[in-house]
Amino acid sequence: MGGSIFLQVNNEPLLDKRLTGWVMDIKTRLPKCRICIITNGTLLNVEKLREMAHLVDELVVNDYSEEYKLSPNIKELYYYIRHNKAEFKNIEILIARRYSKEILATRAGAAPNKPHKNNRVNSSCIYPFTDMIVFPDGKVGMCCNDCFEVTSFGDLNEENIFDVWENDKFAELRNRMAKGRNAYSFCVECDVVDAGSRERVIKNQKNRCQRGSTTS
Repeated sequence: MGGSIFLQVNNEPLLDKRLTGWVMDIKTRLPKCRICIITNGTLLNVEKLREMAHLVDELVVNDYSEEYKLSPNIKELYYYIRHNKAEFKNIEILIARRYSKEILATRAGAAPNKPHKNNRVNSSCIYPFTDMIVFPDGKVGMCCNDCFEVTSFGDLNEENIFDVWENDKFAELRNRMAKGRNAYSFCVECDVVDAGSRERVIKNQKNRCQRGSTTS
């Protein structure tokens, strides 16, 4: 089984001391799966970074600040990586400077820092076709923009992950989303249009479809 597992939704993953154990378990059970972590970096140090280099495939550090410079601990990590490149040859690391007061997407209309919603975006969203979001309690939500965890598409404590992915709720969501996000009430005010790393999924799926049509 391929694909990617991101070990966070709207939380800081390094707060959980069980993280390393989970990563090791995933690598054992799903060796072909790409493991990714997104962190704000406040708990990240050289020791933790070196540990991750042997466990994680991708690490994204969002360094939030009001100034156009790296935080002291992130700056230390940056120079350590530059001077020890061989140690990090098997991990993709992105350090992104982020403005701490930036106004992000509407989070499906729930973001308190964006009072003026943009509900003119009616393009379809790729998330229901590529992502499964599992909340800390094992419940399956619609997508990462459900920051208050109000949607419910299944419960992995009681159901098989493949059964949830193919259930009637997801099927209805995808059928409506194919017509545009205005066709699904939760998504009407959502202005997220970035596919991000999902572009790789789209490309792979397109290639598989093309190979299938060639051989048929």
